[in-house]
Amino acid sequence: SGHPVQEPIAKVGMSNSGRLPLTWRAVPRLAYPFNASHFYRAHVREGAAAEELAEWAALPSASELPSFRLGRVDDGEQEIELPFSFPFFGEVATRANVSSNGFLSFDPDYVKGGFRGKPMGSPDQPNGLLAPFWADLVCSNRTRIYAASVPDSDGVDSFVVRWEHMSFFDQDRADLASLDTVSFQARLRADG
Repeated sequence: SGHPVQEPIAKVGMSNSGRLPLTWRAVPRLAYPFNASHFYRAHVREGAAAEELAEWAALPSASELPSFRLGRVDDGEQEIELPFSFPFFGEVATRANVSSNGFLSFDPDYVKGGFRGKPMGSPDQPNGLLAPFWADLVCSNRTRIYAASVPDSDGVDSFVVRWEHMSFFDQDRADLASLDTVSFQARLRADG
């Protein structure tokens, strides 16, 4: 519809080790200061094993983010410094906000919150997102969120943020955390 097809400039690998099916979608992102020719593109290989799509990174316990350690964290976030300048849709990010709601924001004007996934392209916060599992999630006592540099098998520097045992928000439970949990990670590569 008037926009040239571009080769992907970023790749996201996902795997599902939980009981619930994993579904996600990539949609245009137009609200961040980029033009309309920058779009997400999702690639899924039929029949590929999870190990082929994304390697689950081994992260040291020292890389756990302290803002999420105590459990019962709802709509929490922590700003982190990236170990390299990350190319993101024509911009360069050196910092990111890690949200307990399953996303990273590279927007320097990020405002805490954003517990429900919204259509991308909205002028509302949050913007500048990488959202591997954007939902109304809560940190329980089992939850751990890690962020660390790891080498990729091809020698390119990468940085992994991993959310482990994230619970869905449940207003009927005293700790607000459902018994169902999800674990997932995002891998940023220095080459985009």
